[in-house]
Amino acid sequence: MAAKSTPSFAPPSGSERRTSRPSPFVSTCPVCGQERVQYAYTRRALVGLLETGQKVDARCGTCDVVWPVSAQERVTIARAVLAESTERRAVTGAYRLMDESMYFTSTCPKCSEGQPQRGYTRRTLANLLSAGYQIEAHCVGCNNFWQISAQERRFIVDALGELIYHPRK
Repeated sequence: MAAKSTPSFAPPSGSERRTSRPSPFVSTCPVCGQERVQYAYTRRALVGLLETGQKVDARCGTCDVVWPVSAQERVTIARAVLAESTERRAVTGAYRLMDESMYFTSTCPKCSEGQPQRGYTRRTLANLLSAGYQIEAHCVGCNNFWQISAQERRFIVDALGELIYHPRK
């Protein structure tokens, strides 16, 4: 099962090493029975090997042996990679949400009409409110600009929820 041989992977070199981080996993050495942490593959490489059914090699530096990981270890690796992908998507999804426009309505003091405001992203509104800056609204019909009311600010704060930083006083 285990053999003294050269692993099927080559450690990243040069600029590849700086741009791709290893995705560590654990495999049990068939010779000494110890769990060994493997650092040879990036997440992308592991996904490629698992999806195409190719072998994933592991190595024990103490015994100087290389072996293909077991089917059970492949399942564990796949679950870990999937969990990492899901977590990454959740984080980037939150960032995308922050960059989407947040619509709100503000009443024009000149014509008393509710005017939809579409020019601010969630991130911009959260930053303005956190820093205590005024938020300006615009009426297309009157070509009028004004600062939104305290009630409209509260509506935005409630809509943004915990995204707004409240400094201690």
